[in-house]
Amino acid sequence: MRLVRAVAIVIVIVAIIVPAKWMRSVPQRIEWMAERFGTHTGTLAPGPHFLVPFIYAIGCKADVTEQVVAVGGPLLEVRAVAA
Repeated sequence: MRLVRAVAIVIVIVAIIVPAKWMRSVPQRIEWMAERFGTHTGTLAPGPHFLVPFIYAIGCKADVTEQVVAVGGPLLEVRAVAA
């Protein structure tokens, strides 16, 4: 009886954690670089995404907000480039 209860608790915990790891939400003004087994596979735009745990990972997080830079006279808008 105790074994059945322990197994049930483990199953419930796994059933809660695994889907939570699948769902990733990228915040606005940020882009994430997705990696599959350490190899770059693409860029994740802001919004919800589903990533398979242990296969896909987030390699780096890049800020893509616009920045105003003064060069000489007029002001120029420059977009940050992800490194």
